[in-house]
Amino acid sequence: MGVKHRYIDRQDWKRPVERIGRALRMSDGAHAYRTDLIRLTSPAYGRLGGESRWKIADNGWCWLSWMRPDFSWALTAMRDEEGKWEQFYFDIVSEIGCDLDGRAYFEDCYLDVVVLPDGKTFLLDADELDDALRAGKVNSAQAENAHRAAREVIAAFPNGVDRLHRFVQDLYDAFEDIGA
Repeated sequence: MGVKHRYIDRQDWKRPVERIGRALRMSDGAHAYRTDLIRLTSPAYGRLGGESRWKIADNGWCWLSWMRPDFSWALTAMRDEEGKWEQFYFDIVSEIGCDLDGRAYFEDCYLDVVVLPDGKTFLLDADELDDALRAGKVNSAQAENAHRAAREVIAAFPNGVDRLHRFVQDLYDAFEDIGA
């Protein structure tokens, strides 16, 4: 009901002119996707904390995405061309699954949480969720569930940021190990 249907491979993103994408399916049902951004039309920036711009993609960067059907969020970690994790982006979701062709997707509930490498967190797009609720694109239960999931993600930081770094680095290394 009105949530945004998104694919883990982000093939609809037009900014990359050249990219390499690789998928992994984990034994626990999780999906992972690594996108090496070879060449973009221009760097991409997001906004954090009002007017603060934060680079999220450029030539040579890697986006590493992970989601599991029993979780209420999908994670995308952005790694710069020098191997530094720049941002951890949590899409708050109502559903995770695969289409008939096996393409992994999530139903995005508008609300997002960004965690920076130092553990600082930002709640994004609460206004979009409120607008969707007013427009009838989501119901009150979906909005409440999205806010609850965002609070849970935020509560995990900054104490859990080291664990998050290790998790995404291990996932990145898994792609390297299998040559995927």
